[in-house]
Amino acid sequence: MFNYSITIWFLYFFIYCFLGWIWETFYESVRNGHYINRGFLNGPFIPIYGFGALFCLIIYDLVASNIWFYLVVSIILATIMELVTGLTMEKIFKVRYWDYSHIPWNIKGYIAPQVSVFWGLLSLLIPRFLQPNISGLVERFNYQTLEIITYVLTIYFVVDLTLSVVDALNLRHILMILDENQLVKKYKSYTQSLENNVSKLSKLSKDNYEFLVKNFYDIDNRTSSHRRILAMLKRNPTAVSKRYSKALKQIQNHLKNRF
Repeated sequence: MFNYSITIWFLYFFIYCFLGWIWETFYESVRNGHYINRGFLNGPFIPIYGFGALFCLIIYDLVASNIWFYLVVSIILATIMELVTGLTMEKIFKVRYWDYSHIPWNIKGYIAPQVSVFWGLLSLLIPRFLQPNISGLVERFNYQTLEIITYVLTIYFVVDLTLSVVDALNLRHILMILDENQLVKKYKSYTQSLENNVSKLSKLSKDNYEFLVKNFYDIDNRTSSHRRILAMLKRNPTAVSKRYSKALKQIQNHLKNRF
């Protein structure tokens, strides 16, 4: 049923990334009472929705005759994809950019049964309703125009993804600097008798910790990289970090006070 060229598959990937961004932005904006440009990327794309939609279309082509089997497989694959993505991102960036800890029966905050059911309902909606309407709209354009649009979107997506990954790595580095334990280790080399100066060292660590947080994120003295990192955290207000929870919370609180 869904027999497309590679170019068109890429185009549908971007379309569903965009639709996912619309949904997430709408949901988070309503839930928080103010506009939130949701997502890991700077632009209006959330890749996990694009990959999930393409998987749904492929699976539907294979097992469309058994809708219940399709539903179960879609839920399982979507849940695995969300879990693997969450684990991988936290492993690399030291930050989990979504958190389901507030939802009952969640698994380490990465996945939750209620969310998995939502993915299942969405998997039914995509091939039966969304895709026929989207493909009907896409088919109004000639293939050359679609190719140009896809190439432009691909370049934009790659640049955005690269910048976002760099920003996330920079944030990880900042969290390591701001982490109290890192500061204690840093000042060990400058303190002669650590055992006799524990209280002094602790105060020094705390003072410098607060100084770094305050001055690194001074709204009047930020580089473009700092602004993008702040924007990334604003897009992901539920972000958490196991290792650097205190440092991340300090930055998030600073955001709330500043904006």
